Amino acid sequence: EGYVYIYLPPGDPFISMAKRKPRGGGHVAEHRLVIARAIGQPLRPTERVHHKYGIKDDNRLENLRFYPWGGHKSSTHYEDRIQDLERRVTLLEAENACLVTQLKDGDKDHA
Repeated sequence: EGYVYIYLPPGDPFISMAKRKPRGGGHVAEHRLVIARAIGQPLRPTERVHHKYGIKDDNRLENLRFYPWGGHKSSTHYEDRIQDLERRVTLLEAENACLVTQLKDGDKDHA
């Protein structure tokens, strides 16, 4: 899967999020733990955390997005589409600037 898991000992304030072992401790996905610590409470199973850049072992807070209502899939689709369109606009703006420069240089040659 590519996710990083962290062991939590028994008594950890976020142990309720872990897949428990018989001795009381357990493992939790690091990206969920990072968000839970940031908001100061364990996440519910319906709450989702998404890796913005798709790199599942990059669990820095700036790479994570929290979906308290579980609406990850549809939101992610629109966010991905917006990012694609923003990249395309940037590319087209660069091409446009290049063409404008070429036109200006062409006018100098004919003057």
